[in-house]
Amino acid sequence: MAQSQQALEELKEQLKGVNPSSTSTTRYNKFRQWISETFGSPFDLTYISTVSGASKNLGVRFRQANAATANQWELGVAVTRLASELPQLIRAAKKAVGPARPALLKALIVCVRPDDGDPYVAALVEPEHGRYEETFRLLFPDAAVERPEPMSGEVTLPPPRPPLPPGQILSDEDVEELAAQLGAELSWVQDVRWGLQTKQAIVFYGPPGTGKTFIARALAERIQPDVERRAFLQLHPSYGYEEFFEGYRPSPAENGLSLTKQSGPLRRLVDLAEEDPSQPVILVLDEMNRGNLPKVFGELYFLLEYRDASVSLMYSPDEDFRLPPNLYIVGAMNTADRSIVLLDQALRRRFLFMGLFPGQPPVRDMLPRYLDRHVPHMAWTARLLDLVNTKLGDRNIAIGPSYFMRPDLSDSVLQLVWKYSILPTLEDLLSGEPERLAEFSLERLTDELNRPTT
Repeated sequence: MAQSQQALEELKEQLKGVNPSSTSTTRYNKFRQWISETFGSPFDLTYISTVSGASKNLGVRFRQANAATANQWELGVAVTRLASELPQLIRAAKKAVGPARPALLKALIVCVRPDDGDPYVAALVEPEHGRYEETFRLLFPDAAVERPEPMSGEVTLPPPRPPLPPGQILSDEDVEELAAQLGAELSWVQDVRWGLQTKQAIVFYGPPGTGKTFIARALAERIQPDVERRAFLQLHPSYGYEEFFEGYRPSPAENGLSLTKQSGPLRRLVDLAEEDPSQPVILVLDEMNRGNLPKVFGELYFLLEYRDASVSLMYSPDEDFRLPPNLYIVGAMNTADRSIVLLDQALRRRFLFMGLFPGQPPVRDMLPRYLDRHVPHMAWTARLLDLVNTKLGDRNIAIGPSYFMRPDLSDSVLQLVWKYSILPTLEDLLSGEPERLAEFSLERLTDELNRPTT
């Protein structure tokens, strides 16, 4: 067993090679081996995890396939960059550690690896009479020993996602259930599955109210039930590469603020995908056409089309980076603001585009099915919507069904929805055309619907 000072120096040397901005752990096997030999924990059940943003993703780090046979990690190490994050991280560790907590870990060592200054061990989180406390106190006498929080009630983890054939992201049963959930044709959901399996990146586009975001999120949840392996982002003009992937951002330091390299949501998802290639990770990008996509993706633009290639990163030039095959991107774009026409062909090559327009599957039957099931006495609203969109005559500015897919829909609620949601939209679309706008008064439209045909 190493003496205290020697162990501290060896630990510092190991931690120098750790980048807390990156949550990938596969590169830290040398550190893992040192921890295993120092504390006597089995190598296969010892795990090193960097933690970006205190407790973010702490639990999922220790639910990995390598420990599936034992159902638990023996010893984990979590490395953060900021001492200010320690209280939050230790609180999260107290909820994750314990012999009765399945698929997590029996003990966790918390370390700090600052950008400036020496790395150090902050704490061990382990139940009383654990096997690692004696060694830990001997090697790191100045560090704290914390106890896990007592368990309240029975703890159950969500069932693991069942394995699927390579390259398949949804089973036939999943497709059928998703079609029923969305009120969509089975063949359309099968097309969506084919698109994602073929291109790994698809975009739902259409006018407002056609369920683009709802479908994208439902699809992501069906593909990956684990919320920590999904991310949802809504793009906007000021959103850039540094927020999306990685970049230098201000963070607290001893003398005020310092610029530190931090991972964005895509980088964290990539790291999770690399750690367990059998599990898909899903990124949902809402309002894609409101963002400056070349600015957001940067050099990753190339990798969207060439998953088997690698690039040198803007802020990590020494890293040979590629997008893993189990990373899927689902986007949503609004055609009503016309900015979708500005998309360059480079982006169009990298995604499959699936339209969601009133009058076309799967949107065509969504409202009638919903009304028949939930508010059958308002089923005529579907005919009202068809009449409006026929009069508009442009599928890119058509009114979507989601405005009316509400369980409290009634004549009075319809009037309110029309007054405060539909008419303002139409006023914007038909600006300068008061005579045409008058055609869309609710009273006039219902009279037209009730007029007998000849």
